[in-house]
Amino acid sequence: MNHFFKTALLFFLTTLLYNSCLGQPQAQLAQAEIFFDKNNFPGALALYTELEQQHDHPMYHYICYKKAFCHYELLQYDDALATVKQALKIPKNQSRYKWVKGSSYWLEGRIYSKKDETKKAVQSFYKAVDYVPESELYATIGFKEIQLKHYKKALVNLNKAIELDSKTAYAYSNRALLYIHYGKIKEART
Repeated sequence: MNHFFKTALLFFLTTLLYNSCLGQPQAQLAQAEIFFDKNNFPGALALYTELEQQHDHPMYHYICYKKAFCHYELLQYDDALATVKQALKIPKNQSRYKWVKGSSYWLEGRIYSKKDETKKAVQSFYKAVDYVPESELYATIGFKEIQLKHYKKALVNLNKAIELDSKTAYAYSNRALLYIHYGKIKEART
């Protein structure tokens, strides 16, 4: 059996199983997640778009976030921004509220970065850390603060990134550049 046929058969059987066990919306969501994880953003986008039409879906805001991420990966920044704004409307009582809210702000910041709107990007990133305080996010804020020439804020964020995860090379390299800017060569080496 050739690879294409095996893949098609596996897809068909998986779809059949999901449809019979989970119901159509859950099967679509499961398939969208598979496409997303395999970087098939056009396929995932098509399924998330169908699912988004069901405003009463219990994971509506999560679906909006994932749809926005697909638009982002496909370089459709205006569509990504419009869709991520829907994800940000998630009610506090919904499951995964903090993750969806924080991830959506983080994505919003990335979108603004691609649109060369650094100040808006930084504002979104600061909102994101209230929900998902991750090292990589603090490192990104530090880098963006350097771009804005807010060097003290940059150093605080880069140090926070390193404190959260001492293996964040991105934070170390940006902090080294910052120390070089200040003429602190010894510190730049650490």
